[in-house]
Amino acid sequence: MSRETKIGIAVFFLALIIGAAGLFMTPSRLFHRNTYEIHAVFDNAQGIRENAQVLYAGVYVGNVRKIRVEDGKAILVMDIKKSAVIPADARFTIDTSGVVGDLYVKISGGRPGSTPLSDGMTVQEYKSDRMDQLMTKAGHLLDTAKSMQQNIEELKK
Repeated sequence: MSRETKIGIAVFFLALIIGAAGLFMTPSRLFHRNTYEIHAVFDNAQGIRENAQVLYAGVYVGNVRKIRVEDGKAILVMDIKKSAVIPADARFTIDTSGVVGDLYVKISGGRPGSTPLSDGMTVQEYKSDRMDQLMTKAGHLLDTAKSMQQNIEELKK
C-alpha cells in the first residue's frame, strides 16, 4: 500500500470520527425535540387535516402531525411545544376560524396547578351536552316546520 493511500484512509477515518462527534455534540431536532406528542381521540374529525394548528387559550402551541382511524375513532397525533404547559383536564375540541372556516384543535380550560400533559399521553374529545341538546332541538324544530308547511299546502287546496 502506497503512502498516499495510507494518508487517504487516515484522512477518511479522521473525517468520519469528527463528523460523528459533531453530530452528537450539536443540538439537533433528532436528539433534542422541542415538542412533545399528544394523542387526541375524537368521534368525528370533521375533516381536519394534517398540519392544522393547535391553539390553547387562543395561543398557537402546536400542529396536528398525523391523523389515523382506530376502532372507528379519529386519532389526532399532535406535536405540542414543550413551553406550553397544558393541564391534563383541559378540553379538546375541533373548531373553525376565519371567514373560510379553517379547522383547528381548540384546547381550553383545565385547572391551574393540575397535572400537566406530557409526552405520549392520550386525551379524549370534550363533548358538550348543551350542543347535543341544541342539535336535537334544531332537528325537532325542522320537523315541526316541515309539518306546518305541509298543513299550509293542504289548506290552500
